[in-house]
Amino acid sequence: MSGIVKLRETLHYRILLARSIEYLVSGLMFERLWEASDKDQQAKAQKYIDKFDKPGIQQWMQAHPSLDVEELSVRQLYPIAQRLNILNYSRLPKECLVAAIKKAESDGS
Repeated sequence: MSGIVKLRETLHYRILLARSIEYLVSGLMFERLWEASDKDQQAKAQKYIDKFDKPGIQQWMQAHPSLDVEELSVRQLYPIAQRLNILNYSRLPKECLVAAIKKAESDGS
């Protein structure tokens, strides 16, 4: 009996993951980024979708060349700030966080 329970749990998890990816892909932000993408960028996004790689899709969206950091929410800015080693990023208001990210990106280029 425990085998069927494990099977059901696994299936349930995969369905929830697929629904969360569907929600992400059906959003206006993804649609705008998809339309602004070339064939290679679209193929990369398609690969993440086919593999049910939600973090990969999110990374694709956040690293998209046509995306301006001002368009992102504070919650979406946090991983970028963390990656750029911005100190106390969680205490900064959005305007300061955007400015710090832009400065860190320009210093790194």
